[in-house]
Amino acid sequence: MPDIKGVDLASFQGEPGQWSKLPGAQGIHWAAVKFTEVSPQFGVGENPDAKDDWDYLFEHKLGRVAYLFAHPSISIQATIGPFKAMTDRLGLLPDDGICVDLEVTDGMSPAAVAAWAQELFANLARIYGRRPLLYTFVNFIEAGNCHGLEVYHAGGHGQAPVPYGGGGMGDGGDGQPGRPVPPDQDGDPGHPRADAECVR
Repeated sequence: MPDIKGVDLASFQGEPGQWSKLPGAQGIHWAAVKFTEVSPQFGVGENPDAKDDWDYLFEHKLGRVAYLFAHPSISIQATIGPFKAMTDRLGLLPDDGICVDLEVTDGMSPAAVAAWAQELFANLARIYGRRPLLYTFVNFIEAGNCHGLEVYHAGGHGQAPVPYGGGGMGDGGDGQPGRPVPPDQDGDPGHPRADAECVR
């Protein structure tokens, strides 16, 4: 099955009227929209363009994935709370996906990051009734920061290695098209069979 093109959208990409006209956004079938980030430096942050992006994707009948940018030094409850509030506010349909962008350690050991991430993913799966996608760097996985997340589909900045399944997002991280990620084989809703790129 061929990959399905999508994009990663955060406030950096601007409003739909801006990013939808860029070459990298042409022919997309879905997008991952950053909803929240709770960081140790700045506290709770919401993407100010998330509602416009989310509505645009719905109106244009494009697949939608809501994601949070994770900081493992922040408690699970404090990480999920703002994301849940935003998904409640903007609406999450049965076919919408959820995702965790996990690419920083906040100075924690790989074992500590992995344990925190396992708890985060389990809580998100329980709350939303669907498995979250893992969005990260290959070297972040290889460093051991994602141990125990093998049951979740991974993708991101380069192709996810075995044993991590495909079906996630690919992002070159440099504004170039993302590398293909193997398609999801289990038909689980909320897991787009896709390749994404950052629109810059």
